[in-house]
Amino acid sequence: MKRTWQCPKCAGTRIGYFDQLHDSRGGPKSEGRKLDIVNLGGPFSPIIAEANIEAFVCADCGYFEEYVKDTGNVSWDKLPHFRWCRR
Repeated sequence: MKRTWQCPKCAGTRIGYFDQLHDSRGGPKSEGRKLDIVNLGGPFSPIIAEANIEAFVCADCGYFEEYVKDTGNVSWDKLPHFRWCRR
């Protein structure tokens, strides 16, 4: 949907965009939902990086996709438990 503006499930073209999503955990004044990248060393693991999220929704069938914004700012190879599917 992000590049084609067409739903991959129903082929609909009524696609909506969210620049950010409300994070209900942060209350009404939250800055938007983020992908939290944590160091999984224990139950109180610190967040080592954050990435902003954007989303697209098909208004016909409700299919919903989320994407990480600014992927170039994420150090993918340094993330715990991350691996490339293809290289």
